[in-house]
Amino acid sequence: MTFLPPVASAATGFTETADPAADSLTFVNYQRAQVGMPALSNNTAIATAAANHSLYLYDNTQVGHYETAGLTGYTGNSPEDRIDAVYSSNTTGEVVIAYQGITAFPSSSQPIQALFEAPFHRNVMLDDFLVSGVGYKQSGDTSKVSSLTMDYAGQQNALGSLQMIASPYNGQSNVETTWYASESPSPFEFNTSYNNTNVGYPVLLSAGLGASMTVSSFTIATAAGTNVPCQEIDESVEAESAGMAVCTPLAPLTANTSYIVSAKGTMTKMGGVAQAFDLQWEFTTGAVNVPYDAPSRLTASSQLNALAATGTTASTTGTPTPATASTGTPTMVMPSPQHQLSQ
Repeated sequence: MTFLPPVASAATGFTETADPAADSLTFVNYQRAQVGMPALSNNTAIATAAANHSLYLYDNTQVGHYETAGLTGYTGNSPEDRIDAVYSSNTTGEVVIAYQGITAFPSSSQPIQALFEAPFHRNVMLDDFLVSGVGYKQSGDTSKVSSLTMDYAGQQNALGSLQMIASPYNGQSNVETTWYASESPSPFEFNTSYNNTNVGYPVLLSAGLGASMTVSSFTIATAAGTNVPCQEIDESVEAESAGMAVCTPLAPLTANTSYIVSAKGTMTKMGGVAQAFDLQWEFTTGAVNVPYDAPSRLTASSQLNALAATGTTASTTGTPTPATASTGTPTMVMPSPQHQLSQ
């Protein structure tokens, strides 16, 4: 079992251009290149579908992935419905982040970077999709919802039968030390005292679309051999973790420090047989960071009230969540990322 090597574009870096749609796709493709995944092509029809969903959230002051027929701007109940209407595919995905209490995003890349820090959402962005489209709506009205939607479809089959990806990837430097654990499903689903606190940057291992993975051991240690306590989660305990596993440190990592990750288990690609894996890789943290979804960062950004961030291509039913103005410390909620893979 091996990791994909980085692709040539991994060295090009990422620079904001003040265009949230363009910057989101560029940022995601830069991150994909780091782990060896090929770039997503921009699909204008899917981008329109994504923009329409963000407009629906604005029109109806809601957050989430599902739409209700008869409401203003309705274009399809689920992400799969909306994407299939413009791009036929048996694999679809969506991540959404929505805010209330601001008239525009704090920066053009803040929404996508907040989503990428969260491991279930990060897995969607790094997965083996072929095309993507990004749409957004900045409200101009603090009582309305500003949101960014990124949709995915198709499959590249870039991952071989004995290949996986890791994030942070092997040899990565300047890795964030800290993540604010506000995602759902939470990596701390069975250890809830860590929810909505600063923890270590989550380590993700992914086998790609349609794969199944069970981890028997997943550890993080310093180069000196000191174990880092972490919460491990995979599909044996969380169904929405299919094809992935996450180890989230219980406390922020130490700045400018090298870490060694070890993971053992079994992985099965679609239609294949179970393969054992025993992987080890290293990364090095940078300076102490403030997570993109941390209340302190959000408060510093024009009293940002972030209502929800979601990553999904979920099932056939769902209830939209009305957005409500909040007071006090801003919050961010990240419900239930999934993939839709039709056999």
